[in-house]
Amino acid sequence: MLALAFPLHPPGRPDRSRAAELAEAGTEVLVVNGASDPFGIPEPGGGVQVLVLPGAAHALTGQGGAIRRVVGAWLTELRAGRPA
Repeated sequence: MLALAFPLHPPGRPDRSRAAELAEAGTEVLVVNGASDPFGIPEPGGGVQVLVLPGAAHALTGQGGAIRRVVGAWLTELRAGRPA
């Protein structure tokens, strides 16, 4: 599963975490978030890999090239049967 700019919590409400949704996905998950995302950044662990793009916010504006590279590499690893 790929999650771009996964909203971990509503703005200003870190007490309302959605981390369990990622943990319960039942498959490998790649989360791509901006470093200054006001909705929070999930923690990696288990089958959840998190990539944080420096200088990016929640909208990931201007990050198309970086997203294509990391998602492409992740998909290649998955197809090869190796952990990403």
